[in-house]
Amino acid sequence: MRDDPNDEIVAPPIDMQAVIEAADVYLSDPTTRTHQIGLFALDLAAVVAANDETCRLLADLQLSHLEKRKAVATALLIELLGNRPLHQ
Repeated sequence: MRDDPNDEIVAPPIDMQAVIEAADVYLSDPTTRTHQIGLFALDLAAVVAANDETCRLLADLQLSHLEKRKAVATALLIELLGNRPLHQ
């Protein structure tokens, strides 16, 4: 519980350029494990493997590299948004 109701709870920022770069790292090597994304470190291979929709999209041979990058970046962003700590 917060001591002062005027204290704001904030989450650390997510560097979107770093998310896109991490998606490119994953696409160049899908076995990539721990990768730093701004203030956060993610196991890229595990995050993507845990997202069924992203796996389905990556398996689609009709999708362009850009579309696959967007799918991976979305999976990474979902993970980051769901698991980043809050700070006062």
